[in-house]
Amino acid sequence: MLYPEGKEKDVLYTIDGQWTEAWQIKEGQGKKAPVIDTFDPKVTKTTPLTVAPIEQQDHFETRRAWKKVSDAINKGDMDLTSAEKTIIETRQREMRKEEKDSGRDWERKFFTRSDKFPLFTQLASKVHEPVNDTQTNGVWEFDLQKASAAKSPFHPDVVPPIYERK
Repeated sequence: MLYPEGKEKDVLYTIDGQWTEAWQIKEGQGKKAPVIDTFDPKVTKTTPLTVAPIEQQDHFETRRAWKKVSDAINKGDMDLTSAEKTIIETRQREMRKEEKDSGRDWERKFFTRSDKFPLFTQLASKVHEPVNDTQTNGVWEFDLQKASAAKSPFHPDVVPPIYERK
C-alpha cells in the first residue's frame, strides 16, 4: 500500500499479486478499488540482449574480463576459479595503486560524486538509515552528460527514466 506519510489509513494505491507473476495496481484499497495498471511477465515482450563476441569486447567488459573465472566455474574447478579471480582482483588493486601514486582518480563513466545529496538524505532518514557516505566512497549521482558522451561498448540510448534526454 502507498499512503501519505503519517496517514496510513488514507491509502492511495494498493498492489496485489506476486512480483514474479501477474500483479495489478489499484487506486485506493479493497476488492472494488479500480485497477489502474497491470503487469504480467509471461505476456510482456522483452528486448533481446545483443552482446558483441568476446574477442570484440573491451578488455574491461565484464564478460571478457571474467570469462576465465566463468569457464572455471562451469567446469567445476574451484581452484582455477579462485586463481583466475585472484588475477583480476590483484590487477584491480594494482590499477588503483597506480592511480593513487600518480595523483589520479578513477574516472567513472556514468556517475559523478556529489557533495550535496538532500533527496538521498531525506529518503535514508525515512528508513532510519544514516547516509554512510564515508563508507561508500561518497554518494554518486547518474551524470547524463557523461552518459551522453560515453562511447561503445555502452548503449547511448540506455538512460534511467528520470534522466531522459529532452
